Amino acid sequence: MALAIAVAALVTLSGLIVLYRPGMVPLPLSPSAACTSRITVEDSTPLLGTAFSAGAIWGSGGNNSSVLLGGTRAYVQSTDFNVPALSEVTGSVSQAVGQNLSSLIAPYFVDGGVYSETWNGSAWLLGGQADFNGTPVPALVSWSDGTITNLTGQIASDFVQSAPSQPWPDWGVWETDWNGSAWLVAGNGSRGAVLLSIEGDEITDLSPALAPSAQQGYITMLAWNGTGWIVGGYQVLESYADGRFANLLPASPFSGSGAFGADWNGTSWLIGGGSPTALAVLTGDRLTDGPAMPASFRNAWINDIVDVPSDEWASGCSGWMIAGLGLVAPAHYSAALAVWMPTLAPGVVDLTALLPASFAGGEVEDETWAPNLGTGVLLLSGQGHLNLDTGFSTGALATLDLDGTGS
Repeated sequence: MALAIAVAALVTLSGLIVLYRPGMVPLPLSPSAACTSRITVEDSTPLLGTAFSAGAIWGSGGNNSSVLLGGTRAYVQSTDFNVPALSEVTGSVSQAVGQNLSSLIAPYFVDGGVYSETWNGSAWLLGGQADFNGTPVPALVSWSDGTITNLTGQIASDFVQSAPSQPWPDWGVWETDWNGSAWLVAGNGSRGAVLLSIEGDEITDLSPALAPSAQQGYITMLAWNGTGWIVGGYQVLESYADGRFANLLPASPFSGSGAFGADWNGTSWLIGGGSPTALAVLTGDRLTDGPAMPASFRNAWINDIVDVPSDEWASGCSGWMIAGLGLVAPAHYSAALAVWMPTLAPGVVDLTALLPASFAGGEVEDETWAPNLGTGVLLLSGQGHLNLDTGFSTGALATLDLDGTGS
């Protein structure tokens, strides 16, 4: 009599296939799969309500009690019109609460959007864009203890020094960051990329020290590691420390495009961008190519990178979380997510299958730690259902729990 033996297969996120017979103890997961199998992602888009309808989340920032999400809504292609949007997420991972704060910032970002939200321990700095007589111009405000201070007038001349050379110049503050004593404020204006340092009441224009390629580009990425900065964007990739810039763009895989995400793990920087999608590792002054990205990122770029230490994940689990998109057809985006754990596996592990349907046809724009929601919790934000012909999309939000517990 023939004995029928049932065989099952477990496919892990690392691509490892484990075969076992019922009743037997399965073979252990690979070290990288043991880490990624703990991750859960839940759709948090309902928390947004209508705050980002017909729009997108373009930036996020957090502190110990909340996460701010900034962007646009109510986009109309025929007039290139949208209005600014701002939302706050508070509570816990099991009882998160979203609040629409758009009315608070509407007077300062008129017909524009909020693109950067940074906390320095006592105040938020919000950067973005407003429309002034048909010309999109930079906008900047601080928000502390319920009081908003308009800083746009203090930076306007550094961004706009001449009349626009095109009918619809796209000028704005795209990124802000804090190093413990001073702000960096970055974007683009009439001279190309703009980079300012603000320390107290003193504003220093660092733009003239950037490489010549920055005159045809813009800055969307600032990252600080305790001793120096990485500054990136389209046609911009430079390190900045001790008052000196070093142009990294020519030796990088981004020389024909841009670098849009970076983070430090205590030893090295991981930098990402595109297109085509690429990674680079900066250790000291040595810049080397990173590993190849999964097919889910094909023909597009990386928007954000976050270092994930083991104390946020689990013992033996650490790496970089990588977010962005792939271009699956000439007019169709596909949101993408991955993790690289160089101490556990040489390649990048694709996590795109974990993303909720709210990101379908869109992109993951930003990743932000949300300690108020629990240890090891990241908020993923961006847009879904983007139609490149009409420009219509809708804001998307997800809660990524590295340990799946929300503790």
